[in-house]
Amino acid sequence: MTRRTLFTTLALALSTQFLTAQDAPQPVPKPEEKAPPYIDVQIMPIGPQELMIFKHQAPKKKAPADTPNANSTPTEGEGEGETRSAPSHETGLQVVIRPEDERPPTRYYLKTGDHYQVVSCNLNSLGNPVRLKPKTPILDFYEMKRNKEGKEVFKKAFSYKMQPEQKRLLVTVTKPLKTKKWTDPKVNTYNLSKIKLDQSSIFMINAGSERYIGGYLHDEKFALKPYATKVFPSLKENGVKMKLAASPDGRKWANPQDLALPNAKNFTYLFVTYPVTPQEDFRGFKLARSKIKADENCQDAPIYRPQP
Repeated sequence: MTRRTLFTTLALALSTQFLTAQDAPQPVPKPEEKAPPYIDVQIMPIGPQELMIFKHQAPKKKAPADTPNANSTPTEGEGEGETRSAPSHETGLQVVIRPEDERPPTRYYLKTGDHYQVVSCNLNSLGNPVRLKPKTPILDFYEMKRNKEGKEVFKKAFSYKMQPEQKRLLVTVTKPLKTKKWTDPKVNTYNLSKIKLDQSSIFMINAGSERYIGGYLHDEKFALKPYATKVFPSLKENGVKMKLAASPDGRKWANPQDLALPNAKNFTYLFVTYPVTPQEDFRGFKLARSKIKADENCQDAPIYRPQP
């Protein structure tokens, strides 16, 4: 092979390799995930209803009234018939404010840019959902505390990744009965958009770790382990008739609670059972109820801007 032929062959090989590399399919970049325009959120803190604590208030002594001198002459207005109140001592009780980490949360903050959207909540209550408008599918919820200087400090409480086409979210934040502080509660999330309203009558959640929840829905027997869920199909019967009971181990059951409700039409009942102390209810559990609707007109969450 001559030198000229060799150079020609090498040039063709390099040209072919360059064209092959140019024609090869390039990896397509994944499109950025976009959050849906809104999501309706409920947050339910769950824990024992703490009794108020009182302490005795120290008696407050009133300064004794001036006692007239027996040898002095009464001035005008002072005489034999005038009476004076004896020194008194006020006694009473004072309410003890629990430390902040022993009180249940009352609001969570969703960070969106330079501000927060606020979701208010109450202990053991299914409040009305509020509408959030996130900028990404990742929802980061914060709690706001104040440090010793009184400045606001936002600490991340939990995160949730929205599912495609999701419109409704329930979050339970559970503190076990024997736990004193709310520093490490159990957070569970439920995509309520998955519930098919035309095919289900009740979506039940056992939102505690201390009790099994079981009973009968008409003739169907059921039992839910701690933190388990169950979807009951649509009922042909006229109305919902249910018996609910709690058990510490799934074998020995307490006295049942009877429940009767109208049939669910165009919505699904949302039942959240949670454990309580014997002082709150001898059955060992309570039930919070709400409804899951297709097109619920929820209010927009309030906006909170941190203090500078």
